[in-house]
Amino acid sequence: MEEESLHYKYTTVASYEKRVQEVGNPLGLDAYFRRRGRHEADIFLSGLKEESLILDLGCGVGLTSLYFWIKEHRVVSTDLGQALLERCRERGLRNLARLAQEHVPFAPESFDGVWSH
Repeated sequence: MEEESLHYKYTTVASYEKRVQEVGNPLGLDAYFRRRGRHEADIFLSGLKEESLILDLGCGVGLTSLYFWIKEHRVVSTDLGQALLERCRERGLRNLARLAQEHVPFAPESFDGVWSH
């Protein structure tokens, strides 16, 4: 069972990393974020104080992390995909960590909010 779970996880990461060049295309995920993701992020932010510390689990290419940063929050962006984190770095995000969502090395009270979309 554990082996199947690991296979699924790494297969999923590999497929995202394969598509990383498409992500950010105006017809790709950026368009989705403008259409729908931003609204969901605003709802999330409405429950936080200004300059909150947010953990973005599975940040992908960092669209939402960047949005949180623009809204003047502090963000730690995490993903298992190295190419995805490189795209985050290209977007100017700096607090990055490569990790699996099942093994978060932070205490629960470390963050004001946790985003995973």
